[in-house]
Amino acid sequence: MTPLGTTLVRRSFRPLVWICLAGLSLGSRPQVLSAEDLPTPMAAHRKVADGAAASIQLVNQRHHTKSLLIDYPWHAFAQASVEVRLITENASQIDKARILPMYFVAQRFHNTTKTRLYACQNAAQKGKASRRAKIDGSELEILGRYNTLDLPAVCVAQAFSEKDDDVVGAAASFPLLQAWAPTPRMLLLDLPHEYFNHPGKLHIWFLRGTHTVWSQTLDWPGYAAP
Repeated sequence: MTPLGTTLVRRSFRPLVWICLAGLSLGSRPQVLSAEDLPTPMAAHRKVADGAAASIQLVNQRHHTKSLLIDYPWHAFAQASVEVRLITENASQIDKARILPMYFVAQRFHNTTKTRLYACQNAAQKGKASRRAKIDGSELEILGRYNTLDLPAVCVAQAFSEKDDDVVGAAASFPLLQAWAPTPRMLLLDLPHEYFNHPGKLHIWFLRGTHTVWSQTLDWPGYAAP
């Protein structure tokens, strides 16, 4: 949730979301949709314990941005966050037990770290903002920018290479979901180019604290692909 005294400011009075659905041909003109018109995604569905169905779809957007369109009542959960892990090498051969979320909200989103994220989100109103930080021994980057909903928003990203003795790829955590939400049940999460450029496999978690409410995997074409 947004703290008292913090206001999310759109750059335009009536923002529009450009969404080119995966089923459209490359020559098709992107649809211009308002928040109320966002479609229910049909690419992947996951039944979860509370009976609600989680749907997720990869969509192409303006400025060559790719986003995850998630249909799920996220607003009903305390400490809700979405985390995405990209595996770029040997994705099908890696033991799934090694592919884990960062649990950023549950383990790191407190005190100074929380202040840094809100400060970066506010700074994004004047343009792209980023803050590198070493948090609990991990090198992370807080990325702030106007998203495709035309709101200042942040995510936290981390890169993994062979020298890290970890699964090669990247990860992103979205702890402040309000700025990524067209509605109380819909999320539109822009994946940052600088961390998700290469193709691979996406592992996606919807988290409530340390509890995984649901998870899903999707093929990721990378940003080099149309």
